[in-house]
Amino acid sequence: LNDRALSLLVEQGIAEPGDHVILTRGDHMNAHGGTNTLKILDVSEKHSQG
Repeated sequence: LNDRALSLLVEQGIAEPGDHVILTRGDHMNAHGGTNTLKILDVSEKHSQG
């Protein structure tokens, strides 16, 4: 799923290979301050191939 999201960002011109994207999420929906996961993803050439 992360790879598909990065591919979409590249397709839309928002990101390009060599960029880093920060993904945040939380386990509890509708909870204030519920973000408890942070990932730093690398955009690579494979993401520009669709």
